Amino acid sequence: MDPRRPRTEPPPYSMLGGLLLIAGLAPAALAAASALRGLDPGLALTMLLWGAAAAVAMAALLPNPRLALPAASLSLAATLAGQVGRLGDEALALLAGTARALASALLPGRLPQAPWPPPAWPLLIERLAVLGLRLRLWLAALLAGGTAYDPVAAAALWGGLTWLVAFWAAWHLARRQAPLVAAAPALTFFGLTLASTGRPALPLAPLLAATTLLLTWSAYTPRLRRWAPGSVAPGVGSGLALVTVPLVLALTGLSTLTASLLPDLIVRYGRRADDPSAQSNPALARSLGVDSPAYRITPLDPLRAPGLPNQHLIGSGPELEEQPALVISLTSLPLEAPIPRLYWRALTYDRYTGLGWATSPTAEREYAAGEPLPADPPPGAERWRLKVRRFQGRGSLAYFPGDLAAADRPVTVAWRGGTAPDAFAATLAGELYEVEAWVASPDPEVLRRAGQDYPAWVAERYLALPEEVPGRVLALARDLTATAATPYDRALAIETYLRAYPYTLDLPPPPEDRDVVDYFLFDLRQGYCDYYASAMVVLARAAGLPARLAVGYFTGVAQRTEGTATYFVSQADAHAWPEIYFPGYGWVPFEPTAGRPPLPLTQAPAEAQAPAVAPPTPATERQTQRMAWPAALRPWSLVVLLSLASPAVFTLTEALALLPLPGPALAATLYRRLQRQAARLQPDFPAGATPRTAARVLTAALQPSPTLEVETIREYIEAALYSPLAPAGTARLQAIYLWLRLVWRLRWRRLALRLRRLGPKRWMALGRAG
Repeated sequence: MDPRRPRTEPPPYSMLGGLLLIAGLAPAALAAASALRGLDPGLALTMLLWGAAAAVAMAALLPNPRLALPAASLSLAATLAGQVGRLGDEALALLAGTARALASALLPGRLPQAPWPPPAWPLLIERLAVLGLRLRLWLAALLAGGTAYDPVAAAALWGGLTWLVAFWAAWHLARRQAPLVAAAPALTFFGLTLASTGRPALPLAPLLAATTLLLTWSAYTPRLRRWAPGSVAPGVGSGLALVTVPLVLALTGLSTLTASLLPDLIVRYGRRADDPSAQSNPALARSLGVDSPAYRITPLDPLRAPGLPNQHLIGSGPELEEQPALVISLTSLPLEAPIPRLYWRALTYDRYTGLGWATSPTAEREYAAGEPLPADPPPGAERWRLKVRRFQGRGSLAYFPGDLAAADRPVTVAWRGGTAPDAFAATLAGELYEVEAWVASPDPEVLRRAGQDYPAWVAERYLALPEEVPGRVLALARDLTATAATPYDRALAIETYLRAYPYTLDLPPPPEDRDVVDYFLFDLRQGYCDYYASAMVVLARAAGLPARLAVGYFTGVAQRTEGTATYFVSQADAHAWPEIYFPGYGWVPFEPTAGRPPLPLTQAPAEAQAPAVAPPTPATERQTQRMAWPAALRPWSLVVLLSLASPAVFTLTEALALLPLPGPALAATLYRRLQRQAARLQPDFPAGATPRTAARVLTAALQPSPTLEVETIREYIEAALYSPLAPAGTARLQAIYLWLRLVWRLRWRRLALRLRRLGPKRWMALGRAG
């Protein structure tokens, strides 16, 4: 028997070729991230690097290529759970608890008794179940033909595909040296993504150039090895490079230019067209994040926008409390009922401009005195009658809680899109007027069951964000809500996070060249109501929750006289707050501003649903930044997780590969692996060496430690291959067990030899460099 000696060194172009391929994939991945909502640049690059690293590691460590599929599936699941599901901390806690439990069981009396199962199991299982539920609901809506955008599902889909194309490319380059096969899926995926979203094909040029160069390189290197030494003229390689590189660049540029001029055949399916009838399936495109509601900021938008609605409050002091704004009387209040806490809304905004807020085009309609407005009341809403007195300087805006039902005088309502029920504002004449309003107080458990079946006008208008919103804002929204089971819980998670920011009016004006929400979340880290409300609306939309900004006044000072509650509202009560849309119940207010008490609707459950996120104080600034850029700045948790799990995964896959083999096949496999290990320790190891020769090399490398494993495996190989009597069944299992032990001893031995070769001077130099 002459087992074939495996290749012990990769081809000389493998490492540089892999770096060249990654350099070509990165621009395409970043371009796809800008085109797909849910795939931010940090996540795209992280999944790209993790996929390539996993492929290189498996190509080097897995002896059987058939084991790559289960190992890759486990690696992809772990990467998605850590990067998208944010379960790295829970997984680390689980591994630590499992290690403590095993150590206390193996060393009784020496270590304190640890619980089994570890305490981290319930939390990890619960959050995994939440992720599974969100993916299942998203997939069900997708198959049903509806629109159900979920940022976690979109990130898992596009991040997983990015990981897969990077894994495929690195695997086929490292294992089979096939650049064209390696790059084909990446070119197809990124090309279709850019084409379907109307992006130019220029980011594919580096990938095309890298693939062409690798094809030339992979064809030249084997021929150079076969040529006799001295028969090749000096400078052939440099001459080939001088010819190849300009030619590759020219062909790549020509192909990219040609692709940009081709007829647009794919755009009609996934991209929003000017004619709605040209869309073949807009709901599918929106659910996948290909055609999520978005808009570009034009030069006129900041001029139409009021900026931050209450920007005049910056730098103001106690004098605002002396300026009366409204006096509102709520009649017919039952004697036993507490005074309700109400917000007096005047305006709602739907378009975030990056510098502030604006409204979509509106159409005004007049209603006569007492004429009901065309708006359906929310379930369980009560119709309240209020008397409102506006002080001079408050204009003609109508202030009311809930949804306006009717007024005692002619009222003009500005409807977005020209039809109810989406109102921008209502105006009426006079300083004293009466209105009727529908006011609802939905139960939190009812809101948790509301679902995500949003009307078309809500999904199109109130999930939209500018394309210029920074990626770290979108990533923060996904991280905060990754393990929240329902839209209501996601809204609570965002509200709880924002309430940790300090409240103040002593602020400089916001920069004119910065996104307001990004500036508040990551630089300013303190603010007043406009900052809080704007941040929650943007984060909610990024998390798939329809949201709008409401502007008006806070409750004020309330007094009670028998069946009437009177509210005295001053200019200091000017306020802005977010409202989240829940199907069947309409708009529900939330209170993220730290300077205001939480609403009764969210006060009690917020503590139970709050995510494990430290407040963004200066002492925890680094942690907040890691949450903002999870993919780029906080890979440590996944690194540690995979480092701890890789030995177990390798041992499991190795055992699964060896156990089904019959006696002779197992002996031949162990024989080949003994030779491979010996060749790694001794470069001049002969290809046709016997089991005894390989055993001597391994025994010498492991001295002075005992080498029972090597001798027992050698005896099993010789008995199974050369003896007429087959070894006993127990000997087969013992050989597998000893091989699993031996392979890790050899790995540690090779690592120790490599560290020893560095020498003390090299270690001191590394220490000084660090």
